[in-house]
Amino acid sequence: LAAQTAIPFGEAVRLARTQAADVLRAEADVLSSQVAVDAVADRRWPSLALRAGGGQRYGLGFDQTSGGLTQAAVESDDLGLDADYVVYDGGARSADARAARAGLEAARLGRERAAHRAEAVVVGGYLDAARARAARDVAEADLDAQRDLLDAVAVQVEFGERQASETAQQGSA
Repeated sequence: LAAQTAIPFGEAVRLARTQAADVLRAEADVLSSQVAVDAVADRRWPSLALRAGGGQRYGLGFDQTSGGLTQAAVESDDLGLDADYVVYDGGARSADARAARAGLEAARLGRERAAHRAEAVVVGGYLDAARARAARDVAEADLDAQRDLLDAVAVQVEFGERQASETAQQGSA
């Protein structure tokens, strides 16, 4: 078995609040919600698109003056800039922004809740260990008192001040 090292209480709480699986999952939710807020905020800018293209087509064409087929080449170029801007959306973007901000706040509260729960688990573990240590100390003290009492009774039996119990007589036989 690997040697175990004790972690101080404050360090255990800090690790639980920052490294517990539920806390890390909640932190990912916060980051995702922040991206949603940023995406809604970015929709206030116009959407721009640049397009460029060209083409060339070869084929045969009918020439009416000569009455025959002739070679034909058609070339085309296309260049354009498109811009979109929503002037009025019936309040949809502002509603989306409010919903995204509310989602972010909920994610932050979820992260705090996960951190508090992780901390409570650590505190509970430390309290359980302290209770177990106290119970062990009481049991050891009781055992020492019982041994002292047994030694005192043994001395009394040895000097005839007390009779040996039936159980003690059977044990010595």
